[in-house]
Formats: sequence, structure tokens, C-alpha cells
Amino acid sequence: MSLPLTRATSPDLQTKKRFRPSMFKSSEEKEKEVFASMPKFKALPFNKKILTAGGTLGVPRVEKAPPTSPHTPNLRTSLRAAKHPAPQPEPEKQFKARRLDPEILKEPDPLPDIPPRPPTQPSPFPLNTENRGKKHRQELSEKLREEKEEEERARHFKARPLPIGDPMVPVLGQHDLVEPEPFPLATEERGEKHRHEEELRLAEQLRQEEEARKFKAQPIPVGTPKAVRPTSREPIVVQEFPLMTEMRGAEHQSELHTSQPVPVAALQQALTEVAEFELNTDRRKTERQRFEEMLAAKETSAQAAMQERKRIVEHVLAEIARIRRESVFHAQPILRPSHQFQLAPSGAPLTVPASPNLHTKSRAVRSPQQAPKTPRRSSMRPPPPR
Repeated sequence: MSLPLTRATSPDLQTKKRFRPSMFKSSEEKEKEVFASMPKFKALPFNKKILTAGGTLGVPRVEKAPPTSPHTPNLRTSLRAAKHPAPQPEPEKQFKARRLDPEILKEPDPLPDIPPRPPTQPSPFPLNTENRGKKHRQELSEKLREEKEEEERARHFKARPLPIGDPMVPVLGQHDLVEPEPFPLATEERGEKHRHEEELRLAEQLRQEEEARKFKAQPIPVGTPKAVRPTSREPIVVQEFPLMTEMRGAEHQSELHTSQPVPVAALQQALTEVAEFELNTDRRKTERQRFEEMLAAKETSAQAAMQERKRIVEHVLAEIARIRRESVFHAQPILRPSHQFQLAPSGAPLTVPASPNLHTKSRAVRSPQQAPKTPRRSSMRPPPPR
């Protein structure tokens, strides 16, 4: 049995019963009032002059202005020129030729003999480069001469005087042996600190895992158990829901069984031939396979590059460790008693002291009668006595 369709109806609200008329006018009422207040339109009669005027009806007629006649401006310069008289033109000059000189008609005198000029003797140009080169050569020769004199003075040997008294015998010092110590590298300190923190973190993590792995039951409640109150409600009986879809499905099945079969006409078309076709799934499958192969190749190359970088880093670290091991200071072995240092006297001859050849001695020899001058006072200290 099919249920009738639901018809929509407005709810019976109480507001409809207490309806009050609106005090405002609607837009339609306002438009009607505006149309009613407007005056009625009345057209004027048609003017027949419009047809014969040629479009000039109502347009004012303007007379054509006469052509402009040019006039000379009334300038102040013209008034001033009228007050002064015009200048008189200058008389033309009469040309008068001079008398011919009879000396011009005579034969010219022969030219005097001019001796030939001597050839030009070239002279060198006063170039600044030659002056600079000459100056440079002089400075270079002066510098070489000073260096040679300095070498000569340095080559002249002047020994110190022989000390008076017993010769000095060197005393062997009692120095402690050098004990090698490792270098206090900041990287090793940071590494040791990092390893210590990592060990503490792993120990804490293992402790937490051990505590989480231990089973700990809840304690038994203390006291009398709580009694459950009996209830007087009846148990719920489960029933099937009367669904409308199932009712409509049953009605549809009954109608199909009771209705007459529909005659099927014979088909006049040829049977469909099954042909090969390509599914998008197959195409996507091949594309996916190629994409996965490309990703696998990329991953393989990336892993190979990472292994190569890792190998290079390990090689560099091993080289650094080897260099550090080799750069550790190793002290020389201790001298045995059989190889102690033996002081032996020198076989070189003694140095003979000689006084320097000073210019003051030659001046003193040349002027023995001259009195010595009073030395000037100087802020410098006198030389120490030898």
C-alpha cells in the first residue's frame, strides 16, 4: 500500500490572529500617488514651417562681418620721426688717379750673389729620460760604493780583549726531562661532553622502558563490597523496524509477478564483434612501472653518492688522526754516562788586540801646539770606561 504525498500547509500561528494594519505605504502605493499628482500631458499642434525652413527654424540669423582692412599702428617712433628732419644724402666722392712713377718703366737691377748656407748640424735632444737615467746611474753607483764600504768594514775583524783571571768553565745545568702531554683540543672536550650526555640519555631511556615493562596491579579495595540495587524495569525486547523501503520493494516484486510479459522483437542488427582495446589502467600501469624504475635508479645513485661521501669523510678523519699521532712530540733519549760531554781546550791562537786607526790621532799629530777646546755640554751621557 503506497502512502499519499505530504501536502505542505502553513502553520496556524497565533500571530495571525493579532495582526495589525501597517502604518507605512508600500512602493506600489507611492508610485500610484506620484502618477496621480503629475499633470496631464498635452501635445502642441504641428508647425508646418518646419517642413519649409530647411533646418533653420528657431536658429538666430547672424549677419556676415565685412573683411578686415589693414591699418598702420600709431607708434611713438613715427611721431618722433615727424618732428626731426630727414638726413641729407652724402655727395658721391670723385675718383682721381695718381701720376705714374717713371722708375717703374726702368729695367730692374740684377740680383746680388747670395752665398750658400752651411748645412744644418743636428744636435741631440735634451731628453728628460737621459737626465733621469744619468741621475739613476749616479745613485746606483753611489749605493754600490756604500755597500762595498759597508762590506769592507764588516769584513775587518775586531776581537774582544782577553778576560783577566781563570777561564770560565761551563757548568752543566740540572734540567728536568720533558714529559710529553696530549694536546688539549676543544673538539675532544666537546666530543667527550656529547658522549657523556648521550650515555645519560640512553640510561634514562632504558630505565623508563624497564619501569614501563613491569606489571603493577591495582590494589584491592578496602571495606565491604557495594551492593547492587535490584531494578523493577522490564528487559528491552528487540523488534524489527518496519522500513518503508522494504514495503515498497515487496510491492514492486508483486507487481512484476502479476504483470504480463513484454514481447521482445527480433533484433535486426549484427552481433557485436569483440575487438582488442587498450585500457587506461594498463597504460597507467606501464607508466607507473617506468616511474618506479626511475625512482629506484635515483635512489641507487643517491645511496652510492652518500656512500662515497661517507668514505671520503672517513678517509679524511683517519688522515687527521694519523697526522695528530705523528705530530706528538718525542723527546730525545737520555745521554748515557759513557757518552757524556767532555770539555776540551781550543787549539786556535789567541787574538792580538790592536787600536783602531782613528782620525783624531792624525789631527792630534798635526797640531800638537793647539790648545784643546772646551767640550760642549751635551745632554748625552759620557761613554762608559773600557
